[in-house]
Amino acid sequence: MMRGAGGWVVLMLICTAAAFGQGRSSGMHGAYATLATGAEAPFYNPANLAFTPGHQATLSLLGVSGWLADNAFGLEEYRRYNGAYLDQAAKRDILSAVTGRGLLARAGVTARPLAIAVGPAALSWQTRAVTRFSLADELFRLLLEGNEVDKTYDFVPAVGRAMLLSDLTLSWGYSPPFTIRGIHSLSFGANAHYFIGSFYGQVEQMRARALTGATLARAEGKASMRTAQGGGGWGLDLGMTAVVNRHLRFALFGENIVNQISWNKQSERIEAGFTLNATNVDRILQEDLELEEVVLHSDTTLSIPAFSVRLPRRYHLSGSYLQKRWSVSAEWVSGEAGGGEWGGSELGLGGEFSPWRFLWLRGGAGRTEELGWSSSLGFGLQMLGGRWDFAWQGVGSLHPGRVRGALVATSLYLIL
Repeated sequence: MMRGAGGWVVLMLICTAAAFGQGRSSGMHGAYATLATGAEAPFYNPANLAFTPGHQATLSLLGVSGWLADNAFGLEEYRRYNGAYLDQAAKRDILSAVTGRGLLARAGVTARPLAIAVGPAALSWQTRAVTRFSLADELFRLLLEGNEVDKTYDFVPAVGRAMLLSDLTLSWGYSPPFTIRGIHSLSFGANAHYFIGSFYGQVEQMRARALTGATLARAEGKASMRTAQGGGGWGLDLGMTAVVNRHLRFALFGENIVNQISWNKQSERIEAGFTLNATNVDRILQEDLELEEVVLHSDTTLSIPAFSVRLPRRYHLSGSYLQKRWSVSAEWVSGEAGGGEWGGSELGLGGEFSPWRFLWLRGGAGRTEELGWSSSLGFGLQMLGGRWDFAWQGVGSLHPGRVRGALVATSLYLIL
């Protein structure tokens, strides 16, 4: 039975996503590689820095984003089961959501305290804390249905990764003097990252098996995890934008094209295991034995050499059509698994319209490989050489009552 505070905790942990970051991008559902300019360009496509006129300076301050979402449960399930006893039909519905794929959850926080662009050059600072983990569907089956006699439960996969990483980025955009027939102008850009790692943890292997018989119980488990308390590295992004005419443009942005992070401070491997040999259940109950008296467990921490990891490569292909008072944009993102906020391939469609000079209204829709459909709404207020943007995005469904998360975004952009 789910009630009160406990239900809210579950909802917070696995069914929501919240973000405070780039409002215009989120309002257009991330279809932004052709539109980001000035101090926003390094995060979406540095080639657009070439569009900055002369020595104009722009500033982005105090951008913060955070998200938490999963691939199976959301607001609809919470409303249906909160405060209710789970009957067999409800248990079957919950199990069907995870059967064959388990529960995959992602969470993270990104802070962008400062980004400044002057002409075609930009300097930005970003800190990210991200985690991703998966739990086997057998675990949910055991929790909901209880153990079955003479059945072996195997809780695989159960893996995860967490990282706290900062990067100082120098960006540059350049538009060559030549043109190509049918193209008004081309621009190219690059981000050069210097990474500072604060923490890395990866569950390399976690296995657990359990068997309960009529009179005997047996279980075993093993986990291996490597961690580090610091490191450093470098990375490179590349981008290109083609302006066909004053209305139509296309962009290609390669994120983490080459990169390497060496974790070389207090690198350790932690290995732990437990074994419950075939034990008489009646004896445990009659003698009121403690868990430590029947379970053998061990844990070992070993120093290991420095190790290297790569951030996943991501490729953004985008196109947009711009008018003075409105624009539409589409973006396809693909690449190695584990990248992006939501993971897997992504498609985003977005548009914005200005009914008055000071107000922009935005909306979008899209689909991600791991979380399905989502939609977005937002607005921007433009005045006194600056712009404040706000956006909302429902994750996991186009229906607002069936989302498996939500994203709220706000940002401030200044032209100096």
